[in-house]
Amino acid sequence: QQLNAACYAAAWRLGKWGWVQETADIDGGWPNSRHQPLPDFNALNSAMLFRMSRDQRLEDLKSLQLPVPLQSPSAASSSLNKGVLDCAAVDLAGLALASIGRGIADTVSTRLSFSSNAQSSSAISKTPSEVHAHMVGDITIMASRLADIDLVGGDCQKLFTKLGELFEQWRKRVACLPAIYSVQEPILMLHSRLFDMLLDHIRSGTRAGGHGHCSQQEGGNSQGQQSNASVRASCRCADSIMRQKVRTNLQAAQLARIAGFRATAMGILVHSELTCSPTPALRALLQTEHAQILWDEGHSADAMSSLVHVTDNLQEQLNIPTISSTNPDMYSTKSSLPVSNARAKYRDGAPLSDAENAYVRAMFPLLDWQVTTNSLSLPSLIKRYDQILAIQESDKAYYATGRLHDILFSAIGRVGSRSSKSRQGGWDKQIVILQSGLIRNYLRSILHSSRYLFQALPRLLTVWFDFSTSGPSIPDKPGSDKDVIGHLVKQIDTVITNMTNRLPMYNFLVVLSQLVSRICHDNPNVFKHLQTIILKLLEFYPQQTLWQLMGVQRSTFAVRAQRCQTILDMARSIASGPQKVGVLIEQASKLTDSLLALCNSLPPSRTTTTMHMSRDFQQLARSGDLDIIIPLQQSL
Repeated sequence: QQLNAACYAAAWRLGKWGWVQETADIDGGWPNSRHQPLPDFNALNSAMLFRMSRDQRLEDLKSLQLPVPLQSPSAASSSLNKGVLDCAAVDLAGLALASIGRGIADTVSTRLSFSSNAQSSSAISKTPSEVHAHMVGDITIMASRLADIDLVGGDCQKLFTKLGELFEQWRKRVACLPAIYSVQEPILMLHSRLFDMLLDHIRSGTRAGGHGHCSQQEGGNSQGQQSNASVRASCRCADSIMRQKVRTNLQAAQLARIAGFRATAMGILVHSELTCSPTPALRALLQTEHAQILWDEGHSADAMSSLVHVTDNLQEQLNIPTISSTNPDMYSTKSSLPVSNARAKYRDGAPLSDAENAYVRAMFPLLDWQVTTNSLSLPSLIKRYDQILAIQESDKAYYATGRLHDILFSAIGRVGSRSSKSRQGGWDKQIVILQSGLIRNYLRSILHSSRYLFQALPRLLTVWFDFSTSGPSIPDKPGSDKDVIGHLVKQIDTVITNMTNRLPMYNFLVVLSQLVSRICHDNPNVFKHLQTIILKLLEFYPQQTLWQLMGVQRSTFAVRAQRCQTILDMARSIASGPQKVGVLIEQASKLTDSLLALCNSLPPSRTTTTMHMSRDFQQLARSGDLDIIIPLQQSL
């Protein structure tokens, strides 16, 4: 029985309906009901998809209502007396739901037995029955969406709209599932088979009252020149279905690769290549996934060679200039190193063309591997990331560009520290260029999203603080170097101002201790920026910010204490919620004094073993009704 179930599962995944028909005819329907009251879901699903593929009657399933009552074994067996392939698709769907219902009932009883152990209960993942229910739901969604498919006539636009709604609903339903191979793979493979049925349905045009628009659009061609390729070229509905099928197979292959099933992933890619006739851009996506499989298997040279071939073809198609792979001298050419300032053609989330999307998705792993293997110079890598940013801005590209600037900046700093002429010539110019690129790209990364916040923001602030402390030596003589360095210094200050104004304030809570620790910075512009950021934090998050400042307010270093007191005095008039920040500052100051007195107090005598709050710490005893929140020790 397990072998038969596996064979049926492979049959409907591959669309081998002839095998399903032959097997069902040989077996005479299903195994004896005494051993299997309800057939396996994969067998039912194979028969149901076979009937749908053969009859092209998708609208029959619109009468299937979810949920359906569980059928008894005898009712299920009697429905199959005339043979499995003679049953209507809706009857097979009902039997499938009955089988799923029994599986879910068993799952519920199993989970209830773990109710006393929350950890064991939460560790249970989605069961096959739940996945099967999702699959039947997708089939009924398609039937309900396309029940009036024949009413669109020859209007390809209406059908295109309906297909887009169906694909989007399927995508959202899959996005709600955990990204686990065993959960999503059956659903994605079902979608792939349903795409085939939709494609055959809109191409047929042979049923009475059918739309037949694909065939009609072909009618303008000369007789005898109709082919599958011309059908795809003449109807964007067929093109849309084919693209969705390739992307679905690609998603399933990615899940298989991540789960470690590389042979399965390779099989999905090969099957998609042979059956879908993908466009050059979609074929590039398949080749990119194939290269990632090779990389995971340790064939790094083959993987990189494959992606280089893919990206070269796409560059030629998109008219992107090629970058020399020669390795320039790391230090003699840094003065001309470009700072990423590309204006992206598309913002994040905006649609790209298939070729542009394939190029971006192929370049990211290729550049990661070239950094790992050190097979391309860092300036060339920065230029390649700039090419990506010229097509589409993304946090990953900005962070990677900033990281490359950071590596070069650290390398030049190490070499310069060993050189007696490190402060002469073009060293300062090179360092300022790299610092500007580092700060700007890190900032753009965290402005796009918080994915790299913990890596980018602390490093950005560290470089900025150190840059403002040492500062570049601007040449006394007028010339290009002096103009460039002066311009970049002003540019860095502008970038920090933009960060203060545009970055959400809650992001600065991550680096609050770092900001407060540099409150006595020597550069007055740096203190001005720090003062602005801390004041905004006191306005939006006073409870979290005050406790970082209380210790600095009582610092023994006069400059640090004075600057902290200046910020607190400016914040007293800020309104935060129903009351002013000044009230919270007064309460926090008094409570801090009381807690310090408690920590520094000594018993009146050596024989005293008990101290009373009401007698020895009267001020602390009167601090019971406060509006401030006392943090835990690990939060400080």
